[in-house]
Amino acid sequence: MELNLKMMGFRISTQRRQLRITQEELAEKVGVSAKHISAIETGRTKPNIQLLYDISTALNVTIDYFTLGIVKKSNLEKLDDYLKECTEEDLNIIKIFAKALVESHRNNK
Repeated sequence: MELNLKMMGFRISTQRRQLRITQEELAEKVGVSAKHISAIETGRTKPNIQLLYDISTALNVTIDYFTLGIVKKSNLEKLDDYLKECTEEDLNIIKIFAKALVESHRNNK
């Protein structure tokens, strides 16, 4: 399976724009030039694995998203999905449990 550089670059560009980060800002965060970011986003340059990791960290996604288009949800996003399905009564019970859990952890420190 060969890496589709144009698609990977498109995903990087899309995620960067969604976060309202310029190429210059991303370049500064990952320690390369804006010209290099542009070349990656247009599929002209293949980033090394360290740079790809740095870009994915800066843009809050996994490398899987850029290389394969796979989006993995964080635990908070998964929790948010579950909470959206709850009734107000369910949410009140969850709040009570969450508060008790946090207080328990504070007391055990």
